Amino acid sequence: MKRSRFSEEQIIAVLKKQEAGMPTADVLDEPQTSRFATSNALS
Repeated sequence: MKRSRFSEEQIIAVLKKQEAGMPTADVLDEPQTSRFATSNALS
């Protein structure tokens, strides 16, 4: 099984922000999530 670059806590935090109604663009603009989005887009 491939090891994730991100902890389960980091992924959950991003999903919770989305579920709370935060626009995707705002979530991705945050420094801790921009790396998350970039690496997923390139994978």
